Amino acid sequence: MLFLLIATIVIVLSLPVVQTAIAKKITRSLNEDLGTSISIERMGLNWKGQADIREIYIEDHREDTLIYVKRLNTSLLSIRNLINGRLEFGTVSLEQPQLYITTYQGEDIHNFDRFLEKFESGEPDEEAGEFILNADRINLSDGKFRVLDHNEEDPMQVAFDPLNLDAFDFAIVDSDISARIAHLSLWADKGYAITDLQGQYCYNPVEMSLTGMDLQTDHSSIKGDLIMNYAAAGMTDFNNNVQLSADLWDSRVGTDDINTFYNGFGSGIDILVTGELNGTLNDFSFRKVDLSLLNSRISGNFYFTDLLAEDRPNYIRAQQHQVRSNYRDLVAFMPEILGTSLPKELNELGYFTLSGNTDLKGEKLKTNSQLRSLLGNASIDLEIDDVVDTDHSPYR
Repeated sequence: MLFLLIATIVIVLSLPVVQTAIAKKITRSLNEDLGTSISIERMGLNWKGQADIREIYIEDHREDTLIYVKRLNTSLLSIRNLINGRLEFGTVSLEQPQLYITTYQGEDIHNFDRFLEKFESGEPDEEAGEFILNADRINLSDGKFRVLDHNEEDPMQVAFDPLNLDAFDFAIVDSDISARIAHLSLWADKGYAITDLQGQYCYNPVEMSLTGMDLQTDHSSIKGDLIMNYAAAGMTDFNNNVQLSADLWDSRVGTDDINTFYNGFGSGIDILVTGELNGTLNDFSFRKVDLSLLNSRISGNFYFTDLLAEDRPNYIRAQQHQVRSNYRDLVAFMPEILGTSLPKELNELGYFTLSGNTDLKGEKLKTNSQLRSLLGNASIDLEIDDVVDTDHSPYR
């Protein structure tokens, strides 16, 4: 009799008309309580006793798409916590999920933060408490992720499609999100792909971090800790406002990957690197650097300004640098900058060590360094106004 009762319940909850009624009742309650715009086409139980939810759609404050999920399967671990507003799940599987983080023109807060604010409990309320959602495991397949900023000339800032994720210990506490990523892979429209990513992920309205990161591509293997801070201006003008902090160790970076962001490096070169990176994509420092490439080794503190600017010259400062290299390696590494700026006479030095401080701003080179080579040693205090045309440029 018990089996027949359970079977009858599952069959009834599998009927489309029943699933549609359940979905409407649940979304109506959520929308009334939270002030959201959520719709679900169908919601019921499958034969495994899992919640089977179809066509989840969440609008943002501009009545455009924020989140869409074609299908979601999960099992509730605790009905008691659910009644108390605390959602406890086992494994959650999402098919073809989509997330569109959009900053609209004239706004400085994107729609996802606005949505998460609806879950914040605000002032302490013993009855309401915090909004808490936990899942033992999140499995995401064939997803899409977009970051758009309509304050920019090109609104599309980030686009990943497809995106696949397997994460554990997923949690939302008010507007804070955390998870342990066991696997993430994606293809970006800018032309690069991540084949595997692991690490501890945390997100809140002002900062995003990935600690214990292990990132793999076809050309690179990067290990370290990464923090992205956007408290000052949100995601608006990502290249100039979002502060990045990265501590890298035991990493190998392929120039083919770097060239998708800044196409100034030779192809097919592996760089073994450790160091600390801080700043924005358009103005950052790379300190305590120790990198090896080809037959060369470079260490020191490096500062990069306006690498992505179209109306200002690139500015690279190297302080307390020690470059142990040769002319051919340096030209192969950065053919467009070093290949046109380094005098060909350096080839006669063979392997050399250059220690000191050097600035390269646009076409102007300034260095105060010590040179050691097979031909002898020298102290260099030099300025070149035009490193592109060294035959006619004045020297000081």
